[in-house]
Amino acid sequence: MTRRTPAPAENGFAGSGNPGPRAIVSGRLFNPLTILAMFLALSGCQPDNTGLECSAPCSGGPVYALDQIRFVTDIVDGVAAGFDLDGVDSDGDGRQDCGTADLRSPSGTTGIDNKVAEVFSELPPVITNALPGAIQTSISDGGLQILVEVGHLQGFAAPPGPVDVLFWRAAMRPLQGSDGRYLPDQTLTLHADPYLGIAVESELTADRLTGGPASIRISGQFLGTQFDLNFADARFRLALTRTGRIIGLLGAAIPVPDLIDLASKLNGDEEDERRLLTAVIPSFADIRSDGDGDCDRVSAALEVGGTRVFTAGR
Repeated sequence: MTRRTPAPAENGFAGSGNPGPRAIVSGRLFNPLTILAMFLALSGCQPDNTGLECSAPCSGGPVYALDQIRFVTDIVDGVAAGFDLDGVDSDGDGRQDCGTADLRSPSGTTGIDNKVAEVFSELPPVITNALPGAIQTSISDGGLQILVEVGHLQGFAAPPGPVDVLFWRAAMRPLQGSDGRYLPDQTLTLHADPYLGIAVESELTADRLTGGPASIRISGQFLGTQFDLNFADARFRLALTRTGRIIGLLGAAIPVPDLIDLASKLNGDEEDERRLLTAVIPSFADIRSDGDGDCDRVSAALEVGGTRVFTAGR
């Protein structure tokens, strides 16, 4: 096991180990939280007591609705897409390694955490082939609606530079094309409880958006079951295309209790099923939330894509 500062992300995207962005205004140095608070005050948004939330997208930056979400399950000879979520290059032998050797990215970056890819490589095709379709159905039916707002800090920073990326939840079934993608520039109604998270340490260039670590709450319906998953230490790198879409990768460490709760609900919330899941799922954990305690999170990576939209409500 080698502990290290997470390396810069591959494919030219900025890594998650960069120091937090700063901006200079009238000769003074401001951190992102100060800038965001100033901007929210000027824009008329009312943050809650964390000082980080609007009640709805309000930055003036573009908003994208994710219409493609797929777990990265392709793994060949220890190579899979993902992120170094814990800053540890694990060989699987040390106590801190949770019995799991880290992977390598397709470009050769070591220390990649993506336990879900390893788990899926051992599952029968009947399961692995069905999951992508089930997730896509939830998206198409309106059960899983995630919005990504690129919060331009107008007047303080302009691309390339620091931005705040906010995650929201919509509450309606979007209009779709024959390819299953959402039609661009439509207006979506926000959910009654819309806020999912914020990544203040994000960088925007002309065609790339990177950020994290952040805590994002993924909430929606899957196979008719309401669920909430906390994506801890989430990181992302997204390309902004000329066609008005975002495409890229999202990685996170999912707490074991969240996975047990979701799996139990999908199995009818039977006591015997929950008891079995409580015994099995912790064995998949490959990340420690506090560095010294139990292995209590399961790493994952998702390929995502989204279309630019507008929002209404709140």
